[in-house]
Amino acid sequence: MIIAKTEIIKAKMFLNGWMISDFAKEVAVSSNHLSNVINNKTSISPRLAKKMAIALDVKIADLFEVHIGKEKDIYGNKT
Repeated sequence: MIIAKTEIIKAKMFLNGWMISDFAKEVAVSSNHLSNVINNKTSISPRLAKKMAIALDVKIADLFEVHIGKEKDIYGNKT
C-alpha cells in the first residue's frame, strides 16, 4: 500500500507558491485526481509519483510511504 505524506506534500506546494490546480498542471493530471492522491482517497501510479517528486525537487520516498504485508489501511482495516 502506498500512503501519501499529505502534510509534507502540502508544505512543498506552499513553498513553491502552488495551489492544487497549479501543481496539477505541473504533473499533467486533473486537480480532482491530484487532490484525491494527496488525501489518500485513490491510489497513485509510479509515473505520477515520479512526476510529483521531480516537480517538488525531492525523492519519491519523501512524499510517499510504502507498506508491504498485512497491515492496516488508513481506515484501520486489515489489508
